Amino acid sequence: MRSDLAWTESLAEYPPRCGADLQQGRVEEGVAKSRIWTPFVAFTVLLVALAATSLYSYLLFHTIAELVAVGIAIAVFTVVWNARTMRENSYLLVTGTGLLFVAGIGLLHALAYKGMGIFVGYDANLPTQLWIASRYLLAGTLLAAPLLFRSDLDRRWVFAGFAGVTGPLLLSIFVFPVFPDCYVEGVGLTPFKVWSEYLISALLALGAVAFYRLRDAFSPRVAGHLIAAILVLIASELAFTLYVSVYGIANQVGHLLMVLSFGLIYIAFVETGIRQPYAVLFTGLVASEERLRREKDRLRQYLDIAGALFVVLDADGRVSLINRRTSEVLGYPADVVVGEPWIERFTPPEERERLQTLFCRLMRGDTEPVYARTSVLTADGGERIIQWHNTVLRDGDGAVCGTLSSGEDITEWQYAEAALGRANAKLNLLSAITR
Repeated sequence: MRSDLAWTESLAEYPPRCGADLQQGRVEEGVAKSRIWTPFVAFTVLLVALAATSLYSYLLFHTIAELVAVGIAIAVFTVVWNARTMRENSYLLVTGTGLLFVAGIGLLHALAYKGMGIFVGYDANLPTQLWIASRYLLAGTLLAAPLLFRSDLDRRWVFAGFAGVTGPLLLSIFVFPVFPDCYVEGVGLTPFKVWSEYLISALLALGAVAFYRLRDAFSPRVAGHLIAAILVLIASELAFTLYVSVYGIANQVGHLLMVLSFGLIYIAFVETGIRQPYAVLFTGLVASEERLRREKDRLRQYLDIAGALFVVLDADGRVSLINRRTSEVLGYPADVVVGEPWIERFTPPEERERLQTLFCRLMRGDTEPVYARTSVLTADGGERIIQWHNTVLRDGDGAVCGTLSSGEDITEWQYAEAALGRANAKLNLLSAITR
């Protein structure tokens, strides 16, 4: 069990919430839930529309799918690059910059696809080579980003580094034809292409593991969506090992999974970055808040199983926290009590002046922790007698920021004591008469 000092230090970290704040919090929670589902619905509609488009023109389907991925990658880069001065680590910088160059190669892949007629003199091997090049770059980016998480990287060097990798890749395909063939007309995928997809999947898996180890540095929303995106990317790469025709069903499934994975990346970085920028940019703050929330939940569980009453008041005398036992004695749910002025709302009028004086002395630090016996008003109009032990809470600077009171319901004991006193009085009276 923790000492009293540990308990009070933990409680002092929790900011009070008034009734209006709680109501606003419930409204914001409902809005947040609707916002969570909106992008999922949008991407579901997009995937269904894309699948339907392939029935009309596979070339149109492929072009739209690639442009969606390219657009999302550019959007991620835009968010990250414009917020570069506020970043707390290098993960976003590496990921966003890498996705920009992945988008560049992906755009060339879309323009070079069989049937587009833009790159004259090339067959289906060119877009497949560009695809593999972009996937290697994407997998390398998602693996390097968590490994460089704590590095203080200069954005210019990061940009130059990706340019230094992308340039030679494109030269090996367009200028110096040394990039291995990936597709042979009439035969299908080459062994290099198939094994590359497996290697890319392995690199993505390593990237997912490396990111998972850093998940506490990100908000659950960002971490969950990004890990899911990488897993869907792996499934996409495996689908691309199975097709024979560039217009085949396995190729279509692979592209649908690719769009889904980039949709998850969009939610993690762009949608979350716009609505909740602190969740993406200030990862250290998010991690601290998450740890504080878990600690508060754990502390509340400890208080709820305690037999004593616990009440935390803020500097204004409003209730910041009560445990289950207090709620049972008062007859009110906790969310009704929290935010209310304790003395004015839950103590008898004849005791309020004395209790207000005691509270002010505690807040000034003029008195040591004290015991006090008071009555509390209950929801059914009755009163309960509580024996309280009151102490102060201090913030990180040592200033008094509230009070913590632990109490015991002694109502029955008081009634029994009073009855015993009356019985003794009667007994003494009878003894005097018969003497």
